[in-house]
Amino acid sequence: MMTDLLQATVRPLFADVPTEKAFAERKKEARAAFAALTADVRLPGDLPRLRTELVQKYRLDTLQLDWSACTTEPAPSRTADHGAPESMVAVFVPFSGTPGLFDMTPTRHQGEPPAGFVRYGEPIEGERIKGELVLAIPAERVDAGRELARQRGRIDEWVAACNTDVHPFNREVSEIGRAKFMSLEHEMRRVAELALKLGPPHEPPMTRRDDRRPSSSWAANAGDPAVTTRRGPGRPIWPDDLIVAHYAAAVAATPEPRTCMAIAAHFRPLSGRKLGVSPDHLRRLRQRIETRPG
Repeated sequence: MMTDLLQATVRPLFADVPTEKAFAERKKEARAAFAALTADVRLPGDLPRLRTELVQKYRLDTLQLDWSACTTEPAPSRTADHGAPESMVAVFVPFSGTPGLFDMTPTRHQGEPPAGFVRYGEPIEGERIKGELVLAIPAERVDAGRELARQRGRIDEWVAACNTDVHPFNREVSEIGRAKFMSLEHEMRRVAELALKLGPPHEPPMTRRDDRRPSSSWAANAGDPAVTTRRGPGRPIWPDDLIVAHYAAAVAATPEPRTCMAIAAHFRPLSGRKLGVSPDHLRRLRQRIETRPG
């Protein structure tokens, strides 16, 4: 069974697609994922955490082989080049790294690629993906250890060349994320500063109210602008100036980083009885102010 497996799967490594082409496609996917972060999805989250998650999703783990932990398993004989049967030994080398790197041709390489095949274990969340590199070593040679050392040397050279391409790719992905999230943080800060700049709304002069029929200006919070009443079912309409005043107060009370979720927790609703609203509710109020005419 091991002979069939070796004969069917042992092939040149690092020989399918150039790293330059594969990495360019992965960077394109990363840029698209960062660009998809619009105002509706970026503000509620913790920006540093979201940036780390996206960068980790698209960066690559370098190949790390553990030759000290390799194991061997005898394999039945196979037919050698000269036609005589030849005994084989399968060598299993544990490694970790992003799947697919053994299929990519590094930018700088020399000679023919080494041969073998790889197989991966079940992925474990939060850990590097692990697998085994399987090599076929003729057991009947005078010095099988020397043959293994020769193959190890070639594999180490190609792994190092592949990892040399991985390091600048990871730096580029990190830079893409850094630039994008700096832009998002700048936009969030601009919105908060605009709210503070607008300041509280102008308070209308207090009018004498009819004790028998309280005016709508006393319906919610004493001192807040009058709330427009709605005929029929439904909640009263917030005045625009009242939204800006409450938003500015919430921004001033929220420490950095001022995410939408954090600002919403400090936003006082119209009733004034309980501090905090949902991020979705706060976004709807912001959208109403930002899209109002004039």
